[in-house]
Amino acid sequence: MGSVEHVKNNSNILDIELEEVLTLDSCLTIISELIKFILYRKQQLPYTFDRLKYLITRKNSNTNQIAENGLDTLELLFEKTRSELENSKKEHIKEVALVFGSTPMMPKQVYIIHLPQLCLNHSANFHFEKKYTFHLLR
Repeated sequence: MGSVEHVKNNSNILDIELEEVLTLDSCLTIISELIKFILYRKQQLPYTFDRLKYLITRKNSNTNQIAENGLDTLELLFEKTRSELENSKKEHIKEVALVFGSTPMMPKQVYIIHLPQLCLNHSANFHFEKKYTFHLLR
C-alpha cells in the first residue's frame, strides 16, 4: 500500500490501496498519471495530457511549437523518472516528491508519494496500466 501526501499549509494524506503487486512499470504509470492529473487539475494544461498530445501531433504548425516543447519536456521527465527507478533497483526508493511552483526552493505545492517495496522479479506483462490509473484517480 502506498500513499500520496499533499503538503501545503496543512497536510492531506490519500492512501491508495492497490490490489496488484507494484512493479517498476506500474510505479512509473502511477507517478506519470498523477503528474498529468495534477497539471490538468491545476489548469497548467488546457486539455488532458493524452488529448493535448493528440491535438498537437495532429496539427503540424509553428504556432504549436511552444505546446510541443512543453509536451517534450513532460515526456523527458517521464523518461528520467523511469531511468532513476531502473538505476535504483538495488536500493528501495521510499518516496517521490512532486514539487510545483516557480522554483524548487519556494514551491506552491508539494506532493509526496510514499512507495511500497517494488516487486522487481514480477513480470509486468500480467498487469494492466489502466487498472492502476483507475485505482489512483477514482
